[in-house]
Amino acid sequence: PLAPIDGAPTDRWYNAALPFGTVAISTFVGMYVDGVSACHRMGLSTTAVNVFANANSFDALMWGSLFGCLVALVLVMSQRIMNLAGAMEAWTDGVKYNILEPLIILMFAWAIGQVIADVQAPEYLAATLGSGLPTSVLPTLVLVLC
Repeated sequence: PLAPIDGAPTDRWYNAALPFGTVAISTFVGMYVDGVSACHRMGLSTTAVNVFANANSFDALMWGSLFGCLVALVLVMSQRIMNLAGAMEAWTDGVKYNILEPLIILMFAWAIGQVIADVQAPEYLAATLGSGLPTSVLPTLVLVLC
């Protein structure tokens, strides 16, 4: 049911490159626009560091993903590789089987990150360890503790 229509071209490199490129470019542009807007709201200068530090990367990634999906949909339908029903079925199956589990893991990672921030773990560790811990040991220690 998810196979292309008989005789449809399936060997065009740009059917993969254009959606991926769209995601990358629109995510970057989205982060830039959102970061500039945030800098203006907060009265900060619009340096690259301020712009990307204050951008909402989640929103930019969601919009970028949507644009990439739309480009892929337009490509497969305009070349008659799939009809709308087949493309939507392929998209929902892709979400179910390829995105749902990593998304759940990512949500748990965000939750853990928020808990770490709420209990002020970095500040506690910095105050407790002070300068007594060599910086070369820090990556290994973080790997073992986490």
